[in-house]
Amino acid sequence: MMRRRALLLAGLLVGGLVATAAPASGASGARPNPNDRALIAAGLVTRGDVPASWVGSHQSNDIQEFSKVPACRAVYVALLAANRRVPNALSRQFTDPTSNGQTLASDQVFAFRTVKAASTYLAAFEGPNGGTCLQMAIQQVVVGGGVNNTAATVGTPAGLDGIGDAATGQQVTVSVAASGTSLTLVVDFDAVRIGRTVIGFDFLNANHPLPQALPIISAAVARVQHAG
Repeated sequence: MMRRRALLLAGLLVGGLVATAAPASGASGARPNPNDRALIAAGLVTRGDVPASWVGSHQSNDIQEFSKVPACRAVYVALLAANRRVPNALSRQFTDPTSNGQTLASDQVFAFRTVKAASTYLAAFEGPNGGTCLQMAIQQVVVGGGVNNTAATVGTPAGLDGIGDAATGQQVTVSVAASGTSLTLVVDFDAVRIGRTVIGFDFLNANHPLPQALPIISAAVARVQHAG
């Protein structure tokens, strides 16, 4: 039971890395113009981006966990402002039904007014501050679920160089041990800027980084480039 709670909490955190509550199929934040809507729609992860057997579900968002972590101050402020003021939307959350909730992919797309505003937003997630925030937030959620024997290490996802106009990523490997069982989860947060559009991708997988992550990112980025 403790193992299952840790899995569920980790999955919920990953699903809430990039927004406040908003419908997965619609836009939130400021009122989007037609070009905003085209950019947002192009960047959303779709069923065609993931294996056919994966299941899509509503993506629920809650960034409040970040407000409880001092290292996440810059990330929390950036997320809160963008979700309130910038047109954006969430994809469905796609999960491998055979993974017991351990494998998922989703994203959120923001259409900023200017390239400068998009670049400023992306900067909040770059470097060691972004990695430390994600590491501490995940560890806090897992420990809060009653699993105290946990460790989290942070690194940089491979393969983001040259994608879009700018990209940054944080990868946290979480090891959990409870009730005689052990589990390793790899959590990726990747953010890519294409012009004034920023896509925040969330990936979760057991034991190793999600193999489909880079193809999913590349497909969404290519669509935004074409839409722009």
